[in-house]
Amino acid sequence: MDAFRAANERTLDLAQRLAQGISTIPGITLLAPVTLTAVCFEVEGADHTALLETLAAENVALLGPVLVNGSRGIRACITNHRTSAADIDLVVDRLRTASV
Repeated sequence: MDAFRAANERTLDLAQRLAQGISTIPGITLLAPVTLTAVCFEVEGADHTALLETLAAENVALLGPVLVNGSRGIRACITNHRTSAADIDLVVDRLRTASV
């Protein structure tokens, strides 16, 4: 049980890391509070579908579309126990360049 608990806590921490990183990028807005492992956000002026395709094609991340309270955006869900802080930082860095 301790191993499962630790893995769950780690994914929760990584979701918070992603949310904090995203909150530092101008033009990107969180669409909902991050209470579990899902991080939903909007990239102002971006074609979200094209951005999702680019992130997947570049092997940065496999994210999905989301609709939150009528706002379209992107959803990241940290569930893989192999996801690392470096993976999260790569996504944040890539989103930083996408929002310029």
